Amino acid sequence: MEGTNKTGSMETENTSTESNAIRYSNAVLNSIAEWVSHKKDIITYAQQTSGGWEGWAQVELAFYLTRAHGYQYNEGSTIWLKRESHVFTNSAQRIDIEISGPGSLLFELKCERGPPQKSDPNNPGHYIPDTTPSKSSSYVFADDMEDDKKKITTQLKANSPYAAVFAIGIAVTPEATAKMVSKKNSGFTQYKSNYNTGPITIWFWQLERDAIKKTGFFG
Repeated sequence: MEGTNKTGSMETENTSTESNAIRYSNAVLNSIAEWVSHKKDIITYAQQTSGGWEGWAQVELAFYLTRAHGYQYNEGSTIWLKRESHVFTNSAQRIDIEISGPGSLLFELKCERGPPQKSDPNNPGHYIPDTTPSKSSSYVFADDMEDDKKKITTQLKANSPYAAVFAIGIAVTPEATAKMVSKKNSGFTQYKSNYNTGPITIWFWQLERDAIKKTGFFG
């Protein structure tokens, strides 16, 4: 059966059609799903390229969110969006996206990288696929998501004035989705929206305000 329940400032809907997915009434997550639905072809292409595509995705999403929600890319606005903000105790670490204003939030973004490669011992200067299981794009994606979650829970500055902090991931391949599904106890949830993002899936974990209070982030 379908049902709803409230989690912090967001309403969740358990769907009967996708037991691993939860629909959240969250404007930012919904906009990310909309962006993915419009960019599926180029995202799939980008994932197959070397060098990673997170930087491109961050810029695209920053632009998309400013257009969709009226955020401004500067600190003089009522609601503003900024990339690479210093919100962690380790000055070398930065949060991918910061949105400041009513219902302020932060999120780390992880994008599944392309197939791993290694140097070809028989052809110096060239590369061949690296089939080591622990280096597969799906394995690395799941590990990177855990790293983002750990960074948020252990390095966020005390008294950071944010309503919610997210670790968000975009899994491009079925293997990455299966890897996330298999990690049932990780705390990550597949996001369900009304947009057709398949086969790409969106995953998230949220540190809500109540949890932040308990860990001292709000004093």
